[in-house]
Amino acid sequence: MKLRKLFAFLSAGVLGCCALGGTAFAEETEPVDLSQYQMGDINMDGQVDLDDAQLALRTYVFMLAQKDVKECLGVTEEQIKLADVISYSTEKNSYLDAADAQVILEYYTDQLSEKSTADTISEFIQACVANGIYGSIVIANDWR
Repeated sequence: MKLRKLFAFLSAGVLGCCALGGTAFAEETEPVDLSQYQMGDINMDGQVDLDDAQLALRTYVFMLAQKDVKECLGVTEEQIKLADVISYSTEKNSYLDAADAQVILEYYTDQLSEKSTADTISEFIQACVANGIYGSIVIANDWR
């Protein structure tokens, strides 16, 4: 019985050290030039699609749960900037939320319809606002 307790204690200690070690020695990455990516292309594969909408929503949910999205999902600050496609004001203090994931999905489905006249998410949002689909408070967050 004493051997089991000792083994459990040592295992917990090793696991605890590994958890701390992984966080303390996280690899630093250099910032990515975002001008080569389209807004909404969160996974940076060159196209805005369903995967980007899902990743935006998952990132938002993890942020709500106050989880480290870089550690849990591998999502960087640059990717969060690409995910934040709409703003509710002219201030630059916008943030990623579920509405961003929804707009990315709507843009993707609009592109699938082959009737789209928008080449970018910014153009898509502007057209939706002009047609009364989105309220006038929604602004395309194209910071480039």
